[in-house]
Amino acid sequence: MKNLIIDIEKHFPSAYKIFSPADYYSPFIPLDQMVCLQVIADDSYCRETYDINPVLNWSDLDSEYDNVIFIWPVHTFNDHPYTPNIEERRNFFSNIYKGLESKKIKKYIYIDGSDRAIVQRGLDWLDSMSYRCDLVLKREFRKNFEYDYDIKRVFPFPFSVFGKPNPSWILYENRISSKKERKNNCFWAGRPIFRNDQYQDEFCDRAGILNKINSHLSIKDGLNHQEFLNEISEHKFFLHLNGTGHLCKRFFEGLSVGSLMMLQSTDLVFPFDDGDFFSDETIFNSPEDFIEKLNILKINDDLYNKCLNNQKFIVDKYFNYDWIKKYINEKIKLTND
Repeated sequence: MKNLIIDIEKHFPSAYKIFSPADYYSPFIPLDQMVCLQVIADDSYCRETYDINPVLNWSDLDSEYDNVIFIWPVHTFNDHPYTPNIEERRNFFSNIYKGLESKKIKKYIYIDGSDRAIVQRGLDWLDSMSYRCDLVLKREFRKNFEYDYDIKRVFPFPFSVFGKPNPSWILYENRISSKKERKNNCFWAGRPIFRNDQYQDEFCDRAGILNKINSHLSIKDGLNHQEFLNEISEHKFFLHLNGTGHLCKRFFEGLSVGSLMMLQSTDLVFPFDDGDFFSDETIFNSPEDFIEKLNILKINDDLYNKCLNNQKFIVDKYFNYDWIKKYINEKIKLTND
């Protein structure tokens, strides 16, 4: 039997491959409703780019499905005053849940790709309404916020991020072979965000870090997306800084072109096997640490190749549909216990 994916904002088209066979339901939302939605792509773009033909009308759905997969930030059901239009979001999903009652759904799954690390307040609302949520796969699952996670149904999922074209889809389906010759420098492009407000999970200080290391970076602005990918691919290194979410689209884009990632340390949880992770020599805790590690890698080809080969091992092993399907199925089984 097919699965049903409900992706209103078209944030994770790769779910269509992960949960295949599936229907990809993406209804039109009038511009005056839920005005802060970030709808990434239109239906024709989904067809032409991702080879997905979205189902637009509820009446066109099948009478039964195996599982339903919502691509949706759970906290926004109950996040005053951070999230606007909460009542509209609640009403919209209330109607969806009512419509699903007759479809004999086995599991209700959320893939939460929000920048925020929190989940529980949204689960509290779903539970109060008796709306099932058996499993949450959380992009920003972070160690410092584990107190907020229901350990029986909330699990790390650093395999999705939104953008156009979708950066995680690029890594899964449009990865390029490594180039033989690259500039011996570190590429960066992105906003110099500084965030220090009441939302602790969104703190970041890109601006402060970049002010101290920009002389060690190759920075180009005003590029279209393909030019941007080409530029990363011309460099031996790319920089990944924490943003309001610690897993940013640059992570997937840089890995997709085979450049070596210089990764700012993070409390983000990656569900890898013990001993598997990106090399310590590429992970930095401060601007000074970044400069020191980058300079060592730039002059030590053996170390550079060791780190690059380890990165390729991590990407090949974990960032593919087969491994992600297996991981999700394991978590689904846990919800049966």
